[in-house]
Amino acid sequence: MINPILPSEPLPTLPVFLPKPDYSTKAGTAPRISKVDFGDGYAQRMGRGFNTMLETVNVTFSGRTDAETEQILAFFMERGGVEPFLARIGTDANMPPKKYVTEGEWTRTWDAFGSNTITATFQEVP
Repeated sequence: MINPILPSEPLPTLPVFLPKPDYSTKAGTAPRISKVDFGDGYAQRMGRGFNTMLETVNVTFSGRTDAETEQILAFFMERGGVEPFLARIGTDANMPPKKYVTEGEWTRTWDAFGSNTITATFQEVP
């Protein structure tokens, strides 16, 4: 079987999330640090643990059919916010996929007959 994300690479051991989110997707990174204030303006900062620069991505899947929506929601439900999966977010096809979990809740909106919108937050994990 061919790797659906990177055909030249071996098959991933994690589930692969293939649906592409809308282009209005927002991603951000908040460094995890510990800070100690010593007074008089002096402070010391250091990274908290390993992998202190992980990405959070707010994704939206608009205009999806009922079948696509059920498939996406089933993928999220199977992992339950605990099991990581591989996904490529963004427009660069050469970018390697990253490992994410769904963070918090995901929502479904019935926009019109046969048209749905899903919103979710993907949290990158090491």
